[in-house]
Parts: sequence; C-alpha cells; structure tokens
Amino acid sequence: MIAQTRISAEAPEAPELATSLMVSFANAGLALGAFLGGIVINSFGVHNVVWMSILLLLVALGLSFVFIRKQAANTSVSTQEKIDESVEEGSAVAA
Repeated sequence: MIAQTRISAEAPEAPELATSLMVSFANAGLALGAFLGGIVINSFGVHNVVWMSILLLLVALGLSFVFIRKQAANTSVSTQEKIDESVEEGSAVAA
C-alpha cells in the first residue's frame, strides 16, 4: 500500500499507469526468479539455490545503493539550482 501511494505521488499525471507498471514488474521479477531457480537446480543442484539467492541479493543491494546515491546526488543538485535561482531573483528584486 505504501509503495502504491509513493508511485502514484511520483506520477500524478498517470497514477493508474504507474501502479499497473509496478505490479507488472513485480510479477516479472517473480517469473524471473522462478526461471533462474530452475536453471540453478538443473545446472548445479538443489543445494546451490541458497548460494545463488545470496548472490542475487548482494547484486540487488549493490544496485539499490548505486541508484539511491544517484538519486540523492540529483536531488542535491536540483536543490542547489533552486537556491541559486532564489538568490538571483532576490538580487534582481533588490536592484
């Protein structure tokens, strides 16, 4: 529920599309996980499913960390641009 609210807030012009894409990608992730699990079982045996799961978890955490840092950098640049614009407007009003 929280994810749907956040997704809808990120795309106010098309919240239904954003929510349906979120559900579609979640289902695609489940299908991909089942597919990869089947490949691991056929290729390496059942006992290696846990190790592959740990590897995929670490990859997902690494990607999350990269995207969070990138978003934070973009947000700080955007905030700095807004501050600069405010300062310029204040200077123009004062002049």
